[in-house]
Amino acid sequence: MKAMNLLIRAGANVNSRNEMLGGGTALHVASRMAWFEGMERLLERDANPNATDRLNQAPLHGAARRVDARAVSLLLRSRANVHAIGPEGKRAVDFVPLEHPRRDKLVLLLQAYARPPPRESLPSSLTGF
Repeated sequence: MKAMNLLIRAGANVNSRNEMLGGGTALHVASRMAWFEGMERLLERDANPNATDRLNQAPLHGAARRVDARAVSLLLRSRANVHAIGPEGKRAVDFVPLEHPRRDKLVLLLQAYARPPPRESLPSSLTGF
């Protein structure tokens, strides 16, 4: 964490891509490592939760594949696109392993963010009233 903080303070671009690591960003790396504190810090510094690597995978896809509810929740709260299409035309929910014991809870979390907001919570300019 110290090295990352030092780089950020020095002005490092948190959204730069590392071609040696598949074109992913620091957020991709932190997500793959299940490094929650690193993910938090990067998102606080405006890391793009929807950046994709060369395989078109966003950090949310990897977190869903690992069934990491804490990381998935953080990414969704940071406006990760739950509908984003990743490798093989799959969305995050499609990456959750079928036989995982916590699958149902993670799928419910992803589905909660996939639903449109209640009509009454939308500004009147969007509802036509």
